[in-house]
Amino acid sequence: MCVNGHVSGCTPGTPSPETCNGIDDDCNGQTDDGLGTSTCGSGGCQMTIANCVDGKTTTCTPHTPSAEVCNGVDDDCNGQTDEGLGSTTCGTGACQVTVQNCVNGSTTNCTPHNPSTEVCNGADDDCNGQIDDGLGSTTCGMGVCQRTVNNCVNGHTVPCVIGPPGTPTCGTDQQLRRATRPGDDRLHRWSVLHDVRHVRHGQPATGALHPLPVVTPQSNRQARPGQARTVQARSGQVRTVLT
Repeated sequence: MCVNGHVSGCTPGTPSPETCNGIDDDCNGQTDDGLGTSTCGSGGCQMTIANCVDGKTTTCTPHTPSAEVCNGVDDDCNGQTDEGLGSTTCGTGACQVTVQNCVNGSTTNCTPHNPSTEVCNGADDDCNGQIDDGLGSTTCGMGVCQRTVNNCVNGHTVPCVIGPPGTPTCGTDQQLRRATRPGDDRLHRWSVLHDVRHVRHGQPATGALHPLPVVTPQSNRQARPGQARTVQARSGQVRTVLT
């Protein structure tokens, strides 16, 4: 270069820190470089932008929140993912199942448990909408002592107890004598000899009732008041009843 008849040299300027001005301030051959980025917002609203674009500084503005859907993203930008999508319940009784509608960003299907055989446990095992149903009843005792109870009540098995509820005895000696009294056809039809060793305190039936042959007035005419009459109550067993 020639200036005023003299050759002069070229002396570069001094580099300076890069700023957002469309100039290569630090003289590295790149314009507005190294000025970084800014991130704002959260979840589906999060935004990241360069701090300088075309020589102008930028402002970070988050995306607008949207309704939450099952996609593994925080759509409504509240810091939680796939929340508030609820649950679904299906089935009935022991088959009932409740599942979250969204798990790990995927929708779920509600499938009830398989039914099982109904048992006495206070649950609807066979999932038909009824608890402890179809478990039947048990009848024990004979004649005046006969009772029928449901096999299951409030989830508990029920033993069959001979005799009226709340009555400590059933089959007293007086009842045994009256049960064979001549002329009482209703009692003759019962024709039952009660083994009071088991029945007298309302214990469950254990084969303690033994049927007698039907006693007719004719067969009793030969027996006088106070006279013992022997009857066959069980094979190889004899009972004596006062008439």
